[in-house]
Amino acid sequence: MFTFTVVLSGTQSVTRGTLSNREIFVGRSRKCDVVLRDDTVSGVHCRLVAIEGGAIVMDEGSTNGTWLNGAPVVQPTVMRANDELRIGPYSLMVRSLVGGDSASGPRAPVAAPALASLPRPRATESATDLRVPQALVFWRILGFEESTSLDEARAAYVALMMQHSPDVLAKMSPEQRAAAELRLREIDFAWDYLQRLWTKAAQQDKGAA
Repeated sequence: MFTFTVVLSGTQSVTRGTLSNREIFVGRSRKCDVVLRDDTVSGVHCRLVAIEGGAIVMDEGSTNGTWLNGAPVVQPTVMRANDELRIGPYSLMVRSLVGGDSASGPRAPVAAPALASLPRPRATESATDLRVPQALVFWRILGFEESTSLDEARAAYVALMMQHSPDVLAKMSPEQRAAAELRLREIDFAWDYLQRLWTKAAQQDKGAA
């Protein structure tokens, strides 16, 4: 569930709202959950997926980019309550983020931790450090309480994907299938993010050798 405010730069225009879906789309298109009317905003600009105490934010190939606390969102990134998301001339701030499905469906299991319990990374921490709080969120989505080897992460990813195979999904009700498909996307986000970190860490190690 998302409770948010949207502010248009240079104006007194403030929009507030609450959405019960765990996954929301933001953009200029009327099909988006949060519609932002400006030519610098792409039709479907970005997407947010709620996890416990936070959200995963992804740019959807927008023309002008999505910016979280002044940094471009170039891969799935953890957003905390009261972080600032810049989309064109708009500033979107999420006041509360609670993992859970829409009110019409059953609650889906969420493996991620409450982000409030994790310290923010220090300015001196490397973006490729596999143990920084943002990385820990993705480790926990894969079922780990701390960073581990890439081989173990891959094995966990494969096992989780098998639990959500097409044959398994076919036996579910529409509501259960929708929740499972969202869970699959979270698992994919986590695996993709951690692979990127491992690649960057390996490149840094090679450069330092």
